[in-house]
Amino acid sequence: MKFIIYISTFSIFLISFLDVNLNAQRIEDKIDVIIIDAGHGGKDPGTTAIDGTFEKDFNLEIALRLKLLLENAYSDVKVILTRDSDKFIELTDRGKIANDSNGKLFVSIHANSKSPEESDKSGFELYLLDMVGEDNALAQISDYKISQSIKDDTLSHLLSSLILHSNLYTSQRLAKIFSTELTKGTVLKSRGIFQQPFVVLWGATMPSILVECGYLSDEGNLKYLTSETGKNELANSLYKAIARFKFDYEFQGEFK
Repeated sequence: MKFIIYISTFSIFLISFLDVNLNAQRIEDKIDVIIIDAGHGGKDPGTTAIDGTFEKDFNLEIALRLKLLLENAYSDVKVILTRDSDKFIELTDRGKIANDSNGKLFVSIHANSKSPEESDKSGFELYLLDMVGEDNALAQISDYKISQSIKDDTLSHLLSSLILHSNLYTSQRLAKIFSTELTKGTVLKSRGIFQQPFVVLWGATMPSILVECGYLSDEGNLKYLTSETGKNELANSLYKAIARFKFDYEFQGEFK
């Protein structure tokens, strides 16, 4: 345990020491490969809305609309969906798809649910990776050979931590942009930006965000999210957030 703590502390020290060089490298990069992850799918429906709508179907429709908007706007950007149909993909494989594709940005699309007594909950939430809880994320992975190999290989663990820490500031900026655009472009209210050890975010070694678009178990959110107006406004707001992030990242130098 002490050795693991030492490695984590050493990772934070190294990333602080190398911060200028790492940020300089990121500024030189282009956001030319964008990964859109439609949460759930296949045997995993996600939450079920009060009208019977499956989250997996909602997520995919928004992902497809977002992909089309990005492709229409950028001829030099490759947009990759982790799934383009109703199929099940392991959480670890979603990050692998992003990494194998040399992804520069990872956006995971979801919708939320609440218990009947949580009548006050509505609106969108944004999630970044919680580095403190990465061991909890590893424990959630069903294919344990992957997580165990990382734990057994100290160097791999150190390098993974360095990469993830180096992306944290960029992801925080990304979340603020998403919050602004979703607030401006939809009727949904922001419930805030949070950090959680989500496996799907832990696996992608690039700036990443998970978007809970709204509550399918809230009557008002559901009506808006499943309407043509709501789906268009949501997809367009996500597109504008990515476009603004891409511009800032590539041209404005706001991540130095």
